Amino acid sequence: LKDALLAFSMPGAPLAHCGAALVVRRVLQWMDLRVTVDAGSLESLTNLSAPLVLCPTHRSILDFVIIGATCFQLRPQVPSLQLPHVAADAEFQGLPVLGRVLTALGAFFIRRGGGSVQPDPALRAEVGRVFRNGRPLEVFLEGLRSRGRRQMRLRTGLLRALRDVAQRSVALVPVALSYELLPEDESFYNELKGLPRPPLTTSGFVSWVIRGFVGELPCYGDVRLRLGGVRVLDASSDLRSLLSEVQNELVELTSLTSLHLRALAEILDLPPAAVIEAARQAGLPSHASRLDGAGASAVVLSDAQRWPLALQAATKLRERLPRDWALWLVEPVLGSGKPGLCKTGDGSAVETEGAGTAKAQAATKGGVLDIEAVAQALALLLDSAQRAAEAAAAKLRAGGVEEVAEEHLVQQLLSAQDGHEGLPPPLARGAACIVAGSLSKKPNAAAGYDAPPAPSPADAGRPAVAPIWPSPQAAATAAAAKKR
Repeated sequence: LKDALLAFSMPGAPLAHCGAALVVRRVLQWMDLRVTVDAGSLESLTNLSAPLVLCPTHRSILDFVIIGATCFQLRPQVPSLQLPHVAADAEFQGLPVLGRVLTALGAFFIRRGGGSVQPDPALRAEVGRVFRNGRPLEVFLEGLRSRGRRQMRLRTGLLRALRDVAQRSVALVPVALSYELLPEDESFYNELKGLPRPPLTTSGFVSWVIRGFVGELPCYGDVRLRLGGVRVLDASSDLRSLLSEVQNELVELTSLTSLHLRALAEILDLPPAAVIEAARQAGLPSHASRLDGAGASAVVLSDAQRWPLALQAATKLRERLPRDWALWLVEPVLGSGKPGLCKTGDGSAVETEGAGTAKAQAATKGGVLDIEAVAQALALLLDSAQRAAEAAAAKLRAGGVEEVAEEHLVQQLLSAQDGHEGLPPPLARGAACIVAGSLSKKPNAAAGYDAPPAPSPADAGRPAVAPIWPSPQAAATAAAAKKR
């Protein structure tokens, strides 16, 4: 009853919006997902003189749900935060029920492809309507949900279309959504392994809601929402430089909890309490997590949960990491990796494994550990993965593969080699991206995609990548040699 009163007592809100707000509140309660908004960050939304465009990070299908519910709830205090029109992927439009619901709530749909955005035929009319009625626009500039929670390159296509259509200035506001656990953690992890992405279906959504209703969903912890400063987009704006600023602020606004730092400590085999204290001493704030209690109350993390949490923490340490990995964790908008366009590591040499391990062990004596030792331990882990990818590439080339693709390396790195276990999928993806990019003489050329695109129905049954065998030229040479 309390939830219904809160939803339907909102002044001036349409009944459809009130009903949607009630459903969202109930679903978040079933998930035990607590949403916290940084009140101080709302100051940037006061006295706006241009139409508002919210630019959130894209980590989950819950993103637009949480942002919409937050705008609905805060509208009496912040009038500019009306329920936004969401630029959603065209895949949602094809869902029998959910697609119509999203349309009724103000969503419009765009088609994405090849790293660019092609506006839907109705986009121009929709943008004009948004600017006329004063409701904000919500666009996910990363395009895809990030697998592994690294910061993907922001795309310029949709904002270019908005600038051309609007014929006036618009106010871009970054919005960072910082999650602990996600419903998609397991499926994202499987995608990093190379498995196809399960399609979005209305039946799957309904099944998931039923699980929540009967109390079968686990606790997903907290999500923190922080807004950045206003950046004006107009006809004179340099889109790429503007988006570089937005991206850097999104990374800075990302929040950590003790669960993120515990996950980082676990993959580095360091004491969690010491890593949390090292972060605090370095001025890297973190919030206490409900999922990271003492003793039996602490959630036991699976690999699919641990690695995204750890990588989210790693993005905050990127300036202390090797440059290639810093550029993979936070992919520059321009894609060139030029200094000054995106804050990155300095590319300094990584200590040898023995020296780095000795340093970490010495630092942890008596429970004392500094952030430099944590970063050094992480750099060692990343460097070992990169060296494994370089060795795999050399082996493939020796076998006759002339062009070593990222997917070839991923296959090799995920497989057990010479009695050693394969790399965890996120490490395999990052190392393969870096090494394949260096081999093609296009650094970070493969960056921007955490996993290969899901195969189309026409591709069903085909291998995900070309088989690893010698090139036709090498085969012809070998055949000629046999004849001689």
